[in-house]
Amino acid sequence: MAQFINKKQLKSLPCFTHHEDIITLCQPLFKLGISSYVYVRTYADGSEFRLGNRSDWMEHYYSQGLYKESIFEKTPQYYQPGAVLWSTLVSHSHVLDSAKNDFNIDHGMTILNKEQDYCEKIFFGSASTNPGVMNLYLNNMDLLLNFNRYFKERALPLIKEANQRRLYLQCNEHLNALQQQDLNMVNCENVVDIKKELKIATEKNSLSPREQQIADLLVQGYTAAQIADTFFLSRRTVEAHTANMKEKLNARNKAQLLHALLLVHK
Repeated sequence: MAQFINKKQLKSLPCFTHHEDIITLCQPLFKLGISSYVYVRTYADGSEFRLGNRSDWMEHYYSQGLYKESIFEKTPQYYQPGAVLWSTLVSHSHVLDSAKNDFNIDHGMTILNKEQDYCEKIFFGSASTNPGVMNLYLNNMDLLLNFNRYFKERALPLIKEANQRRLYLQCNEHLNALQQQDLNMVNCENVVDIKKELKIATEKNSLSPREQQIADLLVQGYTAAQIADTFFLSRRTVEAHTANMKEKLNARNKAQLLHALLLVHK
């Protein structure tokens, strides 16, 4: 049964009534340059709860109906465990643009984890002026996972309260073609299989020193032209190095390459 989400209803939820406590728990992330953290559980019945340090963004997200457009609001059966960079999601761009332009939440990654009756979705984001945070994500996946475990332990009373007061969202499960394309990317091309991280990381040395320099900038969102200017190379040379990296890491496109680098570029 769907509920109409209004601001009065939102302000009574634990993510708002315990906002200061959540901010306190997120202090370790702030020291690392991560300014936005959201912990979400979605259930097969269409219900969910979320806890995060940016209550202003969450109020906007719900009250403006952005959840109806989000690729991350589908029920658990649509997802596989892993991690996805926001920058690779096409149909999610309206939600991401709103977060970036109105709330300075950018350069993000979402970790997906499936349990028996729900799917965990953990969102990390930073300020638009901090593209270097991508290196933190890519080089310290274990750190992010450890923080999430720490958060769930320390916030257990809040999680129990939030779980008892879940929202039932009126989301359209009949996906249009563009959303389905993104779901395919989330579950296939863009997903980092965390369990394979150590195995794939051994391939790091297959990249040449120049390729590793280029990889540093690729994962930060630099374009081929910007990388060329940084290293005083031609754009064609950068593209050739990028093509070589795709072949070495068995990546069919840029999205797959970014996610391979997420694992191997330590």
